[in-house]
Amino acid sequence: MIHQGTEYDRDSVGHAFVLLWVSLRKDLQAQRNIKRQLYQRPVVEMTKAHAYNTSCHESARYTPFELMFGRKCVLAIDIEEC
Repeated sequence: MIHQGTEYDRDSVGHAFVLLWVSLRKDLQAQRNIKRQLYQRPVVEMTKAHAYNTSCHESARYTPFELMFGRKCVLAIDIEEC
């Protein structure tokens, strides 16, 4: 004899699956948002630092990068222009 589940059993399993899926989806979205914030913050800070270090300052008439390393800053984008 094959045991068939009742409608109540199938509904409860389906409901449990939906609850699990909703919970996992919320957790994954939260993780994605955290990773996005952790990635964006350092990129913005590095961009600001690079802009400051490669801009000419009136007091020294050189960029901080030139004063530190004794040469102009060359980026990969600038190599084609040289």
